[in-house]
Amino acid sequence: MVLRKVILSKLTKVLSSVLLLSALGCGTSEANDLTMLDRVSLDSVNGEYVSLLSTFHNQYNVFLTVDKDSLVFKNFPLSSLLVHANELEGIAETIGFSIKYDRVLTEHKMGVELFLEPTTIKISKNKETGGEKEINLLLESKGKGLYIGSEKKIKFDLRLKKIVVDNKINILKTPVVFSIETVLKK
Repeated sequence: MVLRKVILSKLTKVLSSVLLLSALGCGTSEANDLTMLDRVSLDSVNGEYVSLLSTFHNQYNVFLTVDKDSLVFKNFPLSSLLVHANELEGIAETIGFSIKYDRVLTEHKMGVELFLEPTTIKISKNKETGGEKEINLLLESKGKGLYIGSEKKIKFDLRLKKIVVDNKINILKTPVVFSIETVLKK
Protein backbone atom coordinates (compact mmCIF):
# COMPACT_ATOMS: atom_id res chain seq x y z
CA MET A 1 0.00 0.00 0.00
CA VAL A 2 2.81 2.42 0.89
CA LEU A 3 4.67 1.46 -2.28
CA ARG A 4 1.57 2.23 -4.34
CA LYS A 5 1.31 5.74 -2.76
CA VAL A 6 4.99 6.45 -3.45
CA ILE A 7 4.66 5.35 -7.09
CA LEU A 8 1.47 7.39 -7.58
CA SER A 9 3.10 10.44 -6.00
CA LYS A 10 6.17 10.23 -8.29
CA LEU A 11 3.99 9.56 -11.33
CA THR A 12 1.84 12.60 -10.50
CA LYS A 13 4.97 14.81 -10.25
CA VAL A 14 6.30 13.57 -13.60
CA LEU A 15 2.96 14.12 -15.36
CA SER A 16 2.62 17.57 -13.80
CA SER A 17 6.11 18.49 -15.06
CA VAL A 18 5.31 17.28 -18.58
CA LEU A 19 2.06 19.26 -18.64
CA LEU A 20 3.82 22.38 -17.35
CA LEU A 21 6.59 22.14 -19.96
CA SER A 22 4.12 21.62 -22.80
CA ALA A 23 2.05 24.58 -21.59
CA LEU A 24 5.20 26.73 -21.65
CA GLY A 25 5.89 25.80 -25.27
CA CYS A 26 8.68 23.31 -24.73
CA GLY A 27 6.94 20.59 -26.71
CA THR A 28 8.37 18.83 -29.72
CA SER A 29 6.18 20.19 -32.47
CA GLU A 30 7.47 20.17 -36.03
CA ALA A 31 8.08 23.93 -35.98
CA ASN A 32 10.22 23.69 -32.84
CA ASP A 33 12.35 20.90 -34.32
CA LEU A 34 13.63 23.16 -37.13
CA THR A 35 17.26 24.14 -37.01
CA MET A 36 18.54 27.47 -38.23
CA LEU A 37 20.10 25.65 -41.22
CA ASP A 38 16.64 24.56 -42.41
CA ARG A 39 15.27 28.10 -42.55
CA VAL A 40 15.53 30.36 -45.58
CA SER A 41 15.44 34.09 -46.28
CA LEU A 42 13.82 35.92 -49.19
CA ASP A 43 17.24 36.10 -50.88
CA SER A 44 17.68 32.30 -50.73
CA VAL A 45 15.72 32.01 -53.97
CA ASN A 46 18.20 34.16 -55.97
CA GLY A 47 20.60 32.39 -58.32
CA GLU A 48 21.14 30.44 -61.54
CA TYR A 49 18.83 27.48 -62.13
CA VAL A 50 18.51 24.68 -64.63
CA SER A 51 14.99 23.54 -65.27
CA LEU A 52 13.18 20.59 -66.71
CA LEU A 53 10.20 22.10 -68.51
CA SER A 54 7.41 19.58 -69.11
CA THR A 55 4.35 19.78 -71.32
CA PHE A 56 1.99 17.05 -72.37
CA HIS A 57 4.19 16.60 -75.49
CA ASN A 58 7.85 16.73 -74.38
CA GLN A 59 10.42 17.77 -71.78
CA TYR A 60 13.12 20.41 -72.31
CA ASN A 61 16.12 21.77 -70.37
CA VAL A 62 15.77 25.49 -69.72
CA PHE A 63 18.15 27.91 -67.98
CA LEU A 64 16.71 30.49 -65.61
CA THR A 65 18.15 33.33 -63.51
CA VAL A 66 16.24 34.53 -60.45
CA ASP A 67 16.88 37.89 -58.80
CA LYS A 68 14.93 39.92 -56.25
CA ASP A 69 11.98 40.72 -58.53
CA SER A 70 12.19 38.76 -61.79
CA LEU A 71 12.65 35.34 -63.35
CA VAL A 72 14.71 35.54 -66.54
CA PHE A 73 14.45 32.67 -69.02
CA LYS A 74 17.44 32.45 -71.35
CA ASN A 75 16.32 29.72 -73.75
CA PHE A 76 12.60 29.02 -73.46
CA PRO A 77 11.78 26.49 -76.26
CA LEU A 78 8.66 28.23 -77.47
CA SER A 79 8.42 27.37 -81.15
CA SER A 80 9.02 23.66 -80.68
CA LEU A 81 6.31 23.51 -78.01
CA LEU A 82 3.70 25.24 -80.13
CA VAL A 83 4.12 23.74 -83.58
CA HIS A 84 0.34 23.33 -83.78
CA ALA A 85 0.01 27.13 -83.96
CA ASN A 86 0.66 28.06 -87.62
CA GLU A 87 1.52 31.65 -86.71
CA LEU A 88 4.60 30.49 -84.78
CA GLU A 89 6.19 28.37 -87.50
CA GLY A 90 9.57 29.65 -88.60
CA ILE A 91 10.47 31.64 -85.48
CA ALA A 92 13.58 30.90 -83.45
CA GLU A 93 13.62 27.61 -81.55
CA THR A 94 14.23 29.38 -78.22
CA ILE A 95 13.39 32.80 -76.86
CA GLY A 96 14.48 34.80 -73.82
CA PHE A 97 12.06 36.76 -71.64
CA SER A 98 11.47 37.77 -68.04
CA ILE A 99 8.57 37.53 -65.60
CA LYS A 100 8.15 39.92 -62.67
CA TYR A 101 7.17 38.41 -59.32
CA ASP A 102 6.61 39.13 -55.61
CA ARG A 103 7.73 36.79 -52.84
CA VAL A 104 6.94 36.01 -49.20
CA LEU A 105 8.37 33.52 -46.71
CA THR A 106 6.30 30.46 -45.85
CA GLU A 107 4.93 30.16 -42.30
CA HIS A 108 7.87 28.22 -40.81
CA LYS A 109 10.48 29.93 -43.04
CA MET A 110 11.21 26.66 -44.84
CA GLY A 111 10.47 28.11 -48.28
CA VAL A 112 9.47 31.14 -50.31
CA GLU A 113 6.13 31.56 -52.10
CA LEU A 114 6.35 33.25 -55.52
CA PHE A 115 3.49 35.25 -57.02
CA LEU A 116 4.19 35.63 -60.75
CA GLU A 117 2.71 38.51 -62.74
CA PRO A 118 1.19 37.84 -66.18
CA THR A 119 3.60 38.66 -68.98
CA THR A 120 3.37 39.14 -72.73
CA ILE A 121 6.08 37.81 -75.01
CA LYS A 122 6.38 39.90 -78.19
CA ILE A 123 7.77 38.30 -81.33
CA SER A 124 8.20 39.86 -84.77
CA LYS A 125 8.28 37.67 -87.85
CA ASN A 126 8.87 38.68 -91.45
CA LYS A 127 5.84 38.06 -93.64
CA GLU A 128 6.34 36.24 -96.93
CA THR A 129 4.54 39.12 -98.64
CA GLY A 130 6.80 41.70 -96.99
CA GLY A 131 6.51 43.64 -93.75
CA GLU A 132 6.40 42.15 -90.29
CA LYS A 133 3.88 40.05 -88.47
CA GLU A 134 3.60 40.85 -84.75
CA ILE A 135 2.92 37.92 -82.43
CA ASN A 136 2.07 38.37 -78.74
CA LEU A 137 1.82 35.43 -76.35
CA LEU A 138 0.08 35.95 -73.00
CA LEU A 139 1.62 33.82 -70.23
CA GLU A 140 0.13 33.75 -66.76
CA SER A 141 0.83 31.80 -63.61
CA LYS A 142 -1.37 28.86 -62.76
CA GLY A 143 -1.34 29.31 -58.96
CA LYS A 144 1.66 30.39 -56.94
CA GLY A 145 5.21 29.14 -57.25
CA LEU A 146 7.24 27.70 -54.40
CA TYR A 147 10.95 27.70 -53.53
CA ILE A 148 11.74 24.68 -51.35
CA GLY A 149 14.77 25.56 -49.24
CA SER A 150 15.88 22.07 -48.28
CA GLU A 151 15.91 20.94 -51.93
CA LYS A 152 17.03 24.26 -53.49
CA LYS A 153 14.18 23.95 -56.03
CA ILE A 154 11.57 26.26 -57.49
CA LYS A 155 8.31 24.81 -58.82
CA PHE A 156 5.62 26.69 -60.75
CA ASP A 157 3.24 26.35 -63.68
CA LEU A 158 2.79 28.81 -66.54
CA ARG A 159 -0.25 28.82 -68.78
CA LEU A 160 -0.32 30.08 -72.37
CA LYS A 161 -3.91 31.13 -72.82
CA LYS A 162 -3.95 33.61 -75.64
CA ILE A 163 -2.01 34.29 -78.85
CA VAL A 164 -2.46 37.67 -80.56
CA VAL A 165 -1.33 37.87 -84.19
CA ASP A 166 -1.47 41.30 -85.86
CA ASN A 167 -4.05 42.46 -83.27
CA LYS A 168 -6.27 39.42 -83.91
CA ILE A 169 -6.88 37.54 -80.63
CA ASN A 170 -6.71 33.74 -80.77
CA ILE A 171 -7.89 32.23 -77.50
CA LEU A 172 -6.73 28.65 -77.20
CA LYS A 173 -9.50 26.12 -76.59
CA THR A 174 -7.16 24.22 -74.31
CA PRO A 175 -4.49 26.41 -72.71
CA VAL A 176 -0.94 25.06 -72.94
CA VAL A 177 0.43 24.49 -69.43
CA PHE A 178 4.19 24.48 -68.81
CA SER A 179 5.10 22.69 -65.56
CA ILE A 180 8.49 23.99 -64.51
CA GLU A 181 10.71 22.51 -61.80
CA THR A 182 14.08 24.20 -61.42
CA VAL A 183 17.16 23.18 -59.44
CA LEU A 184 19.84 25.62 -58.25
CA LYS A 185 23.08 25.17 -60.22
CA LYS A 186 26.04 24.32 -57.99
